[in-house]
Amino acid sequence: MILYHHTDTARLPFILKSGELRPGRNKSGGFPDPDFLWATTDDKGDATASADRAGHYRSGKVRHVRFALDSADFIPWADIPARFPAWGVHVERLEASARLKSTKPSSWWCRAEPLSLRGVRIETRSYANNRWTLLEKPDVSDEDAQGWLAVSIAGKTFASRIVRRSARPEVV
Repeated sequence: MILYHHTDTARLPFILKSGELRPGRNKSGGFPDPDFLWATTDDKGDATASADRAGHYRSGKVRHVRFALDSADFIPWADIPARFPAWGVHVERLEASARLKSTKPSSWWCRAEPLSLRGVRIETRSYANNRWTLLEKPDVSDEDAQGWLAVSIAGKTFASRIVRRSARPEVV
């Protein structure tokens, strides 16, 4: 079965530079170690994913990105409490949040380890053209002195940098 990890072009250059998808560290949620790399069976995207759905996406400053992944590399969300008991108390809170966003936790899958991008299909879409298109051989610029990275997609450059006081990348 194919799973999808959804994000946006603000995070994409850092993912590409690392060569892997990595579990996040959501410090604001008080979640235990290990945190997870999340995926979903929903090819359209999950409202709980780290992807800009507001101003930057609508204005064209970022595009949505999805990685097509193999479910054999992930654990179904329903198995997480048994496999990672420290997460048990957080399951109900996350599922309640998902329901508020009309998201089904039954579509969630997780893994605690990084996942290589080798052989992974990457697709992007813009707000103006809501069709997923293959991102072939993405080229990431070198990081500059202020920490900016950029990736070019469909003739447009998307640049961002990590702002350490925030979990969200800054975009231009």
